[in-house]
Amino acid sequence: RAGGASSVDKHVIRLEAQFYTPTDDDSIPTGEVRAVKGTPMDYCSAPRVVGDGILECDQGNGADHNFVLSGAASEEGLRPVATLWSEKSGRLMKVWTTEPGVQFYTGNFL
Repeated sequence: RAGGASSVDKHVIRLEAQFYTPTDDDSIPTGEVRAVKGTPMDYCSAPRVVGDGILECDQGNGADHNFVLSGAASEEGLRPVATLWSEKSGRLMKVWTTEPGVQFYTGNFL
């Protein structure tokens, strides 16, 4: 299929983030930093299907949040961000960064 022709809801993701920044009704970060453990925003404890619990994420609109990265940086200064896997295609993507956070957006309003 062409890009964008299928959903990522069945992809499996793991984010290296134990905290995220909640948003208000207009999707603006509130300034609070909240733990993900035990919440629908927990993509850290174990790999998880993107679409599972998506409607329970903040404001019921899915994820459009900054996640505070918790992985240790390598000698090159890179820290792990995410691992994303598609069972259907077999593709695996690993993301690393020098930044302290990552914005995870599930296409809520597309």
